[in-house]
Amino acid sequence: MGDIAEISECILQLQSKVERFHGSSLKEAQTRMIFIDPILKALGWDLTNPQEADVEHATIDGKAVDYALKINGRVVLLVEAKSLDDVLIDVKAITQVVGYASNEGVDWCILTNGITYKIYHSTEKASAPEKLLFGVSINPKETSEHIHVDYIAEKLNLLSPEAMKEGSLDQLGEELFAREKVREGLDKLFADPPSKLITMVKGATGDASIKADRVKEAIMSLWEERSATSLSVIPSPRAPAVGKAASAETKLGVKRGKTVHPPVKTLDGKALGSISSFARNHNPPLKYEGMRTAIDVLTACKSPDNSDYDFHYDVDYRKDGVCVVRKQGPGYRTFQRDVDDMRRKAGFID
Repeated sequence: MGDIAEISECILQLQSKVERFHGSSLKEAQTRMIFIDPILKALGWDLTNPQEADVEHATIDGKAVDYALKINGRVVLLVEAKSLDDVLIDVKAITQVVGYASNEGVDWCILTNGITYKIYHSTEKASAPEKLLFGVSINPKETSEHIHVDYIAEKLNLLSPEAMKEGSLDQLGEELFAREKVREGLDKLFADPPSKLITMVKGATGDASIKADRVKEAIMSLWEERSATSLSVIPSPRAPAVGKAASAETKLGVKRGKTVHPPVKTLDGKALGSISSFARNHNPPLKYEGMRTAIDVLTACKSPDNSDYDFHYDVDYRKDGVCVVRKQGPGYRTFQRDVDDMRRKAGFID
């Protein structure tokens, strides 16, 4: 694995530049030179060695991806760069980089704006946005307040040449994608329990007098309560490096791989359940990207063909719940800085 101290030092140096360049319309080429190249070098990639890195790598369809990183001359990781202020939620951009990797026979790819790095598994059986394994940010507001720099360095270190040789991403991806698919399977089972499940649960109670329809109602109700009070998130591959990070996570409601959120509801108080079930069961189905907070998901809803709907949601992130109301008008997206501002006003982040 790489040198955590060296990666952490690089992050600290770049953090001093984030505030200076954020909002300055820094272009992609400048973002690569100022932010991305230093991180890749700190991870141990030699960008000057054509056997280890190919810049502006030609793809099968005649286009180019910004970086192709290699082990023993074989491409193992593709990196597509965007400008510094790009919020990295455009489905077309995600589909593009995942498509590059899939067509090249490369399992892993990254979409980055120099601050946030999103790692996708190109061969995962899911839509492009749902191939996301995890995202990591060097934003000083997130690292200094919520997560220690060494913790971020450890996550980025999973992208180092040594980690790629050891198959660290493969092992992590196998575990976490399987867990997420099992969770989705449970969602389907408990949302409309089949007779076999009802019979099993009834037998487990040891009370033959309980009617099957009551068991079914209880299963659905209990699962809905569970979904309304917590959202599964992809657990971090490493534990927080220091106590400060742990206390900050506790403050944000993070515990054992789950982030506890206020209930999602309409303005009249009707519970909407979990974000994933809300999006999946919506008519028409909503295309969402598995983001961590309700407001992120609801303001990024797009149709399956990526066109705007003829409606949108007004979202009010309050301490007592995430309130949403559907209104006429085309769909829209919210910049992450606006999301953070709303969550900050609601008291969820400092």
